[in-house]
Amino acid sequence: MALKRPSCFFWMLYLRLRNAGRLVNHKCLNRLYEEAILSMRRKSRKRFAASVKQLLVQALYLNLPWSMDFMKGSLFQGVPFRAFNVIDVFNREALNITVAKIITARSLITAR
Repeated sequence: MALKRPSCFFWMLYLRLRNAGRLVNHKCLNRLYEEAILSMRRKSRKRFAASVKQLLVQALYLNLPWSMDFMKGSLFQGVPFRAFNVIDVFNREALNITVAKIITARSLITAR
């Protein structure tokens, strides 16, 4: 059966034998499987070249870089809500926090 289907790995072969009505010990079958050199090698992951790490640019002036982020959570009763935060990176001050059940792009553009 293993020669008929070379792509079958050990456990698939074991289950096929069990389904065919043959009672086989899995340890004994594994030993025979390895002695016959039928075990297939595992595919390894492709390795990527390490990226060059760059230092983060620090803010030098007030109001120069801002960070914005969406957050999602739920209340005790299970009601979901979303929050949109705008933070000044220089002094880590929250410039805007918008909390609502639904936040649309139009509502963010018109909010001042």
